[in-house]
Amino acid sequence: MRTVVFGGSGDRPNVPNVGILVSDGHSTVDTSLTLPEARLAKAEGITMMTVIVNADNNLSDMSAIATDPNTDIFFLIDFDRLDSVVSMIVDRLLDIQ
Repeated sequence: MRTVVFGGSGDRPNVPNVGILVSDGHSTVDTSLTLPEARLAKAEGITMMTVIVNADNNLSDMSAIATDPNTDIFFLIDFDRLDSVVSMIVDRLLDIQ
């Protein structure tokens, strides 16, 4: 995400970059790179938000991915309720400068 989505020809310099990870808490692809890439993204000014489905899973990694665990983590019981956090995410997006 960090190198493909942001910084390329479609990236707008005056618009904040935000990554939103929707996860069940289990990294399955390149698991050893998940946290280092999240740290690099945050170091490059990308605000990272996490939507965690089924809060029993791996909260420490999901918290580490989020830029601010107080404002950038959203919890869901299951994927069927994803729409229940949309307004909270939009409100948070409007706060990012």
